Amino acid sequence: MWTFDICDTVTGERLDSLYPSAGSFSRVLNGIGSGTHTFVTREIGVTGDRASFQRQRKALTAPWARTLVQSWDAVPRYAGLITQRTMNEQAGTVVVQHSEVREILKRRFTFGENGYQGEGGGRFTIGNNTLESLVSWLIWQGMQGIRGNWGLPVRVPPRNVVGRHTRTWWDYNFPVIETEMTELQNAYGGPDIDFQQQWSASKTLEWQARVGALTDGKTLEWNLTADERPRVTDFEIVHDGSKTANMVYTIGDGQERDMLVRKALAETAQPALERIEPYGQMKRLDWLQEHADADLQTFRVPTEQMSFSIMAGDKPGVNDLVLGQTLRLYTKNHIWIEDGWHDYRLIGYSGDLTDKIALQVQLKQGV
Repeated sequence: MWTFDICDTVTGERLDSLYPSAGSFSRVLNGIGSGTHTFVTREIGVTGDRASFQRQRKALTAPWARTLVQSWDAVPRYAGLITQRTMNEQAGTVVVQHSEVREILKRRFTFGENGYQGEGGGRFTIGNNTLESLVSWLIWQGMQGIRGNWGLPVRVPPRNVVGRHTRTWWDYNFPVIETEMTELQNAYGGPDIDFQQQWSASKTLEWQARVGALTDGKTLEWNLTADERPRVTDFEIVHDGSKTANMVYTIGDGQERDMLVRKALAETAQPALERIEPYGQMKRLDWLQEHADADLQTFRVPTEQMSFSIMAGDKPGVNDLVLGQTLRLYTKNHIWIEDGWHDYRLIGYSGDLTDKIALQVQLKQGV
């Protein structure tokens, strides 16, 4: 069954358990999941007089200071930092909106414990590392600051892994941690990124940052021809060509004739589809070319994304899900899909207060 905890964002301490009257959440690989939950106002708080309850209600739902954790059988399946709170007197409710921990990295710069040093040429440089290691460095740097409240209970993967990539982030450009992580994620050969919520050994909330070719987690299988549980419902396939391109231009630093541009072209009989991808102040042509090649691979064919629902307590169920893992489906005499086993990759899942979990998957290429 579902349980819900309010935790201190900075320390991970569990402050109280609450049960919402409505709510939903989503987890996303290489992105930021989010959700909304509604609580009955009078049920928020532990004990005390009217003034104490008022303080507790506000403290337990304070934006950024508090994180809502939704767990199935005591295993956290989502953790969202509260970003907005709405008290509705007539409805007698408090509605909180929340996002996964990667959201806070949109509000962290690469300055580190010394703070902004732009006037003196301050910078953050990591040389000769893998792309995965550079992402780990960025996550670590995002937890360093001039005060202790920059720290968060995030476990960071190994840093200083030797590779061929170097990056310098200059203070005067105000580099945003999440933006720079995304640039590395989208580079040619760039890593997947996920922040997996979990309880620590001391039963406080923490996140394990996962960076790399995320394929861990056991392979899960469903036979769509079987009558017995577990059953798959709400089956849907979307082929999205809205972002398709077979000619990609990447644009870096400069203006007009001095603008740095690189391109990548796919040989195809399909209609020509051109796309521009801006990369701000990027000054190196080899990096721009890497992004052009990577973006072409991303956009050259329509994406095939499938969704279906399972029951949280089934086997496989919600506690078997790990973003990035392989899911296998067997079909026969299907109205749309060929007969046989098909391999997909889990790129997201979502839920509400019911036992139904919606999975979002993409077909694994070359399988």
